[in-house]
Amino acid sequence: MRMVVLVLAILFLVNGTLHASAPVAPAGATFFDNFSSGSLDTSKWIPSNWSAPGGGQFVPSYLDFSSGMLRIKVTQTYTSTGAISSVGGELQSKEALGFGAYEWVMRASSTSSTPTGSGVAVSGQISSGFVFVNKSQTEIDSPEIEGQNPGTLWWTTWAGLTTKQSTSTQAAFAPEAGFHSYKCVWTPTSINFYVDGVLVSTHTGVVPQTPAFAMINHWGTNSTGWGGLATPNITRYMFVRSFSFIPLSQLNTNPPPPPPGNPAPTVSGISPTSGTTAGGTPVTITGTGFLAGATVSLGGTAATGVTVVSSTSITATAPAHAAGAVNVVVANTDSQSGTRPSGYTYTSSGGGGTIAFVQVKSGTAKTGASLAVAYPVAQTAGNMNVVAVMWGDTTSTVSSVTDSQKNTYVLAVGPATASGLSSALYYAANIIGGSNTVTVTFNTTAAWPNVNVMEYSGLSTSNPLDVTSAGTGAGTTANSGSATTTSASELIVGAGNPVTTFTAAGSGFTSRVINSFGGISEDKIVNATGSYNATATMTSGGWVMQVATFKAAP
Repeated sequence: MRMVVLVLAILFLVNGTLHASAPVAPAGATFFDNFSSGSLDTSKWIPSNWSAPGGGQFVPSYLDFSSGMLRIKVTQTYTSTGAISSVGGELQSKEALGFGAYEWVMRASSTSSTPTGSGVAVSGQISSGFVFVNKSQTEIDSPEIEGQNPGTLWWTTWAGLTTKQSTSTQAAFAPEAGFHSYKCVWTPTSINFYVDGVLVSTHTGVVPQTPAFAMINHWGTNSTGWGGLATPNITRYMFVRSFSFIPLSQLNTNPPPPPPGNPAPTVSGISPTSGTTAGGTPVTITGTGFLAGATVSLGGTAATGVTVVSSTSITATAPAHAAGAVNVVVANTDSQSGTRPSGYTYTSSGGGGTIAFVQVKSGTAKTGASLAVAYPVAQTAGNMNVVAVMWGDTTSTVSSVTDSQKNTYVLAVGPATASGLSSALYYAANIIGGSNTVTVTFNTTAAWPNVNVMEYSGLSTSNPLDVTSAGTGAGTTANSGSATTTSASELIVGAGNPVTTFTAAGSGFTSRVINSFGGISEDKIVNATGSYNATATMTSGGWVMQVATFKAAP
């Protein structure tokens, strides 16, 4: 069955983007829908019109078919009492299905209202294709995708409310950015889970036996755990291109044809993300679908020393190139290619400092007198930490920023305040290496504290801070105001605290994180003195935007 998935992916998915016409039923399928008729096929599906998990509601009006496929909307708003009202949509097959292969081709929840538009995942919802009957007497989640951790795919099997087996895998792509195939093959003794035709997990510990209904849903959450806290007033959309079911009896009698070719490669990341204009920086490129003999180019210039380590990893040496952000392109021998736009930044060779982003993590809480955020991996001695502290009141203040390695934090800019918003930016230079947790402490209980922590290399270890600026306002674009740098090679860091949520970094900046409360941290590396301001786009409402610039190591 692995080949069936590959066929569908090739026909409709190129770098996670929808292409070609509506899909057709695979061989042996007894239940299939490509949702292309413009309306719900009520001979196959029942739209839910009842309560959703977590206290929300499913309504049929949130199902839309005008784009030639199924679109399910989720909205979250405040009630008159300040509670969260979540509304989403769900479909259930009219007939119960049994052992066999279930496949959903879908794009997980994002802010894009169109199948191929640009959008981001936000906290506060679950999007899923699954199999279910009678209070989880049978439930097979294939998979569930959280808004707060959209790159994690959760595979869970239930045989009753208290008996389950759960595993998770990390997607090699952004599920919210494009269409992918998710499939489970359910037999009496096992359940195999596939993503784009690749086996990612197998369950044998809990294998339900009762026939169940095929389900598709998109529903809102408001939890610090499952799904994440709600993001009010931001509409989200999940798209489903097709669903198919092949009964177990047909899997052997209808073997799939061989795939006509390989899917195009995707480029999901490059490490490090920057290097000098002189070239020579060793880089590792991650993604999917890399073939032996693939080539790499940065800004149109061929990299050297290219080694295809696996289908998901390539090592190479960056070529020389003019300063600035460039596209990273992997080209396979079958003429297909994948691109990460502005994935690598060339910095000036002069001055001795090669500034680079290292890692980021965020943390949020509804209220609290302190908030701790742990860096994902051990830190490197001599690097610099930047901590963006944001909270939702103007009465509490930051008492201290500390960490488990006893580094010293200095206020770079702030606190800046607007109506119901406060923000401050701190940094610690020449840090001690090792595992590290940053703790922000307030003078009293703060409302909606949220903290983004970042690590950078290549910055001055003694006196890195150069200039700062801060701005407040309302609307769809936040602007820190200008800061005029005094040295050529500098890191520009922007941080924004919104009433609603930020959706993208400003021109020339790279978004490092938009946390579950909508707070953004972004940066760019410059190689000439000048006047710089941090901007970012948001949905609406008030904002605080700050910028701080830091000098490269001499």
